[in-house]
Amino acid sequence: MLLPGKKDSQRSLFFSLEDSPDLGDAINVLLVAAAFNFKRMMNKYKERFALFFLQIRAIFFLLIKPKQA
Repeated sequence: MLLPGKKDSQRSLFFSLEDSPDLGDAINVLLVAAAFNFKRMMNKYKERFALFFLQIRAIFFLLIKPKQA
């Protein structure tokens, strides 16, 4: 696509969506991949946080254990 006022030798490096119908598909693929990786990392962090919380709770209950008579 030539921009108005440009000569044939000065082609634009920028494309519009009309020039390349696959550009929208490529953007969608990148967004889906980013969302998938984000969800995967959130699940990993959720597991790590749950394990850390259970360890802290176990230590806390061991320290505050009632004395047996």
